[in-house]
Amino acid sequence: MTTVLEIEKAIQTLPDDQFVKLKDWVDDYYFSKWDKQFQADINDGKLNTLLNEVDEEIAGGHYNSL
Repeated sequence: MTTVLEIEKAIQTLPDDQFVKLKDWVDDYYFSKWDKQFQADINDGKLNTLLNEVDEEIAGGHYNSL
């Protein structure tokens, strides 16, 4: 199996244009996973307490409109 160290060494040999393509792919992949986890957390109710606090702050007039 390929190790992270082997991958890191391989990345260091990439030409600049290929490195940029890889970086862009990793960024897209990371944020896609983050979005899926965030949506799962919402669906599981993990953010309900925070959302309720925000609703209370707004209802109490403790917010700044943009």
